[in-house]
Formats: sequence, C-alpha cells, structure tokens
Amino acid sequence: MLGTKHQDFVEAADEVLRTSPVPGTPAMAIDGALITSDRPELFTDRSRLHRHLRKAAGATA
Repeated sequence: MLGTKHQDFVEAADEVLRTSPVPGTPAMAIDGALITSDRPELFTDRSRLHRHLRKAAGATA
C-alpha cells in the first residue's frame, strides 16, 4: 500500500515537472509571477525580488 502511494506521488510530481514552464531549479512562483534560476539575485536580494514582483503585478516601483 505504501509503495503504491509513493508511486502515485512520484508520477504526479513527474507530470507537474514535465508540463512546467520552468527550465530548471531553483524556481518559485509568487502569486503567479514566475521566478526562475536565470535570475539568481532574486533568491538572495529581497529588495530586487520585491521590485520584480511589483513590476510583474503591474505596479509602479
């Protein structure tokens, strides 16, 4: 039973990764704004991340 649950989880995760627009890791999405590994500064610089999210939301910085 546990093996079946694990297999279902792995298959579901594989499907999500296969259909995801994200080209690699790390990646995250905040309120639909995709943050990908091609912008590593957004993972370490809170002010840059904040500006990026405001821009993605259509707000003025």
